[in-house]
Amino acid sequence: MKKAVLGIAMLAALGSSVGTASAVSFQAVSPNTWYVPIMVGALKPDGQGLGGGFFVGSGVGYNLSQYVALQGIFGLSSHDDKNTASSSTNSFVLLGEGRFSVPTGTRLSPHVMIGAGDLKLRQNNAAGDIGIGFSYYLTHHLSIGADYRAIHVFHNAQWNSLFTGGMQLTFGGNAVGPNYSSVGQPLTAKQKAMLKRSQHPLHGVLPQGVHPCTGFTPGNESGCVTFDGDKMIMHLNVKFRQNLANIRPQYGDQISRVGNFMNSYKSTNVSLYGYASSEGPLSFNQKLSQRRANAVEKYLVRQSNISSSRIQAIGMGISNPEASNATAAGRAMNRRVEAQIVVPAKLVN
Repeated sequence: MKKAVLGIAMLAALGSSVGTASAVSFQAVSPNTWYVPIMVGALKPDGQGLGGGFFVGSGVGYNLSQYVALQGIFGLSSHDDKNTASSSTNSFVLLGEGRFSVPTGTRLSPHVMIGAGDLKLRQNNAAGDIGIGFSYYLTHHLSIGADYRAIHVFHNAQWNSLFTGGMQLTFGGNAVGPNYSSVGQPLTAKQKAMLKRSQHPLHGVLPQGVHPCTGFTPGNESGCVTFDGDKMIMHLNVKFRQNLANIRPQYGDQISRVGNFMNSYKSTNVSLYGYASSEGPLSFNQKLSQRRANAVEKYLVRQSNISSSRIQAIGMGISNPEASNATAAGRAMNRRVEAQIVVPAKLVN
């Protein structure tokens, strides 16, 4: 059991160090998605005269939400048999688990696991497992990570250690972007009062050309900002022609406001959400929305000298429409890119 505790502590420390390197606002786990882990590592039996063996495995899982997933894994390993110097013993692991992720707002997603199944060393045995791990999402569909599992064999109370690292492929789903359910709705009296109180102190810290929104019609106040907790939403009015992803010259100044802010506050990162209207196949609109987000990213890199490591571009397809897709005017509003920026600590103090 001491080995199990040590393994969990080591992996937790490693996950923490990786987490400090990622500061982009990011929902790592997308609900209602399938994933396939591909793992290699080592299985260390507790006693039984078997040495540690190379482990390779895979499985399948389903994210019920960004917090909870169900998964099954299967893997094989081969061990030197200390009782017979010239032979080896093959083993397998078969487990069904619940995986519980901890959202961090970054590309790092720590998780814990608990489950039960079968562990065959010299013979088949019912077993249960507990574990800890982390995944680092390179994209919403590809991640790398590492796990440690302590596998308990019920009949002899032995704890066996399984260390794995590898990659995970995720299928389906979209990143979850900002959902402005009140866009186009008038502010209440209380909201107007709160907004008015926020104007004066914010003017002292926002860069030149960036101002708080005075109403809630962001399309008419391009480059203005509103706040939601510790997130600043910078509203852009970058619209695109049907089926196109090129940025027209009249929108350069508006995108530059984002660059001005990021150059003034070097700790900021931006998430760019690209959208499409509803004409055409879903798969085409998904790719088109990604191209639009990528276009704004390239503009920031080229014109404002922002490092691409500070930018996350996400295609949202036809989700979160700003206006009705039933009219030509509404569809034109929905061909857009929005931006979300994490507010530096000194802006919140």
